[in-house]
Amino acid sequence: MAGGEPFSLDDERQVVRERFHAETPNAAPRAPDRVTTHPEQGRFESSAELSRTVERACKGDEDAITDLYRLFNPALLRFLKGRIPSAAEDLAAEVWVSVAKGLATFQGDDRDFRAWLFATARRRSIDHLRRLGRRPRLKHVESMEELDPFVAESAQMGMQLEVDEAVRALVSGLTSEQAEVLLLRVVAGLSSEEVSRIVGKPESTVRVIQHRAIKRLAEKFQHGM
Repeated sequence: MAGGEPFSLDDERQVVRERFHAETPNAAPRAPDRVTTHPEQGRFESSAELSRTVERACKGDEDAITDLYRLFNPALLRFLKGRIPSAAEDLAAEVWVSVAKGLATFQGDDRDFRAWLFATARRRSIDHLRRLGRRPRLKHVESMEELDPFVAESAQMGMQLEVDEAVRALVSGLTSEQAEVLLLRVVAGLSSEEVSRIVGKPESTVRVIQHRAIKRLAEKFQHGM
């Protein structure tokens, strides 16, 4: 950076976006007069509209690619922070670069894209943990109140630090398997069927794992952590 200015998180995210676009084959030029000012939620009126955005992104439309990044990256980061907090930013960058390389051959709607994105994130996190030779460590939280911002996040984005803490509260004390299923179901917003395909387990097994995770959380909060 000029003048010795520190490299900020915003700068890093801009680099990620540039890498994402650079890896996308035949990317169409970004319209110079278009400014995306939508909030992270509510920018698409319907699933059909989002599916059209996915289709445009696959054809190299840079505006559509940017929309997908802005829409899905917050949830992607929360998922990765729930698994590997210290490496979430780097892994998210790797996921988007991988997705960019595969967009030209991707086929499916918005639900398929969501499932593909988080399946890629899961594989990246597993590879990372294998390299480290350990399982993820999750920050211990002290009270149920830390979970409240997570619930609010379902309706409105904001207060990123509180949300990050709430995600950790959600998975703290769960087994790795339970945490993974709950993150994919709640944070990624995937159905039990979609999660079953990603983790390679029957849907009935996914439901059992989710039920046990929720039961464990209820017991934990009932006894004051």
